[in-house]
Amino acid sequence: MVCTRCICSNARRGDCSRFEEVVPCCVYLEGEYGEKELCVGVPIVLGKDGFEKVVDVKLEGEERRVSMRVLRLHVLSMHSLLMR
Repeated sequence: MVCTRCICSNARRGDCSRFEEVVPCCVYLEGEYGEKELCVGVPIVLGKDGFEKVVDVKLEGEERRVSMRVLRLHVLSMHSLLMR
């Protein structure tokens, strides 16, 4: 598990006031990647005070098609689990 304090303690020069790190994290999407009301693992910016923003990776072509298919399958599987 990665925590902000651990990352900052390893930052060069020990100055955490401007520290930012991109890490994978499961977060609640609010329009990012064209999805809303969904928790999914995406890259985020982690700063000195914790979560700052979702990194919007621009996917095109086959990468986008595959990623959207996997996301739809995830949503369908979660929906089926909740409806049991």
